[in-house]
Amino acid sequence: MISPAAAKVSEDAFAEQPALEWLQEVGWSYRHGSELIAGGAAGERTLDSDVVLLATLRRAVERLNPDLSAEATTRAVELALTGTSPSLILDHQDFHELLLAGVPVTWIDPELGERSTRARLIDWEDSANNEFLAVNQLTIVQGGHNRRPDVLLYVNGLPLGQLELKNPSLVAQDLRVLPGGEEDRIRASTSDVRAQRLAVQPGRHSRRLWRRQDAGEETRGAPRPDR
Repeated sequence: MISPAAAKVSEDAFAEQPALEWLQEVGWSYRHGSELIAGGAAGERTLDSDVVLLATLRRAVERLNPDLSAEATTRAVELALTGTSPSLILDHQDFHELLLAGVPVTWIDPELGERSTRARLIDWEDSANNEFLAVNQLTIVQGGHNRRPDVLLYVNGLPLGQLELKNPSLVAQDLRVLPGGEEDRIRASTSDVRAQRLAVQPGRHSRRLWRRQDAGEETRGAPRPDR
């Protein structure tokens, strides 16, 4: 039986690091979670519970929407991070619309008066205008629980994907040596991992990581844009 420590080393060497290398080969930037600690020099996260990279998101909104006033930019960012419904399905649908069509904002222009537009969160026409970042081992503390996803995939500061990477040989060995009851449990656990990957797709529950409801409930994930 492989020890937990050895399993972790193998998982990092044979799953996590190759995944990060591949992402960088196809154009993703990379940062280790320790570079993005809450209150750190990066200025991306204020609290340990924060998952969105706020400075990156604001920078993207400013870049993609140069006509917005500073106030309208702030409002667009706030709306992107605020849930719209206690129903997860409806909330996901609403956010999916924001990703595709932009965030509706109105502001007063000193010369032109009231203006309205949809602030883009992602440039769907030119992927080079977006920031793609893979972050591994980011510590997230929510509700007294310490979570550290293997890899989070950010587009313009929004966590739109999550990879939980397991050592296939370890899972196969456990299935061979454990009794039937434990085998079923491990199969169920492996299915949970697959479900977590699916959770980043549209219509799933992953936004509970970071979207905030009016009552202050924190919510997570979003659909990853196809490059």
